[in-house]
Amino acid sequence: MKTFTAVLCLAACMAAVFAAEQDDDLDKQWAEHKQAILNRLKDHQSTLEKQLEEQLKSLESLSGDDKDLAQREIDELKVQIERTKYQINKLGQYKN
Repeated sequence: MKTFTAVLCLAACMAAVFAAEQDDDLDKQWAEHKQAILNRLKDHQSTLEKQLEEQLKSLESLSGDDKDLAQREIDELKVQIERTKYQINKLGQYKN
């Protein structure tokens, strides 16, 4: 019985060590993926901000329905930018 208990304890220790090694590998993979996602989100945010800037410049020369449509597009871009900032912030809070 003591031998069985000792073998069981040894197996548990080996499983714990193996799990810890896997956790390190998973943490490393997550950190890499997280950084790639953050980079894509930041690129997307930059693109949205450029589009917003262009829309704001073109808004001055428009009138009537065109101006209303452009204003709606500007409002949507602002929402998308805020959403992207929120996603970046939330992802940045996750542990590597």
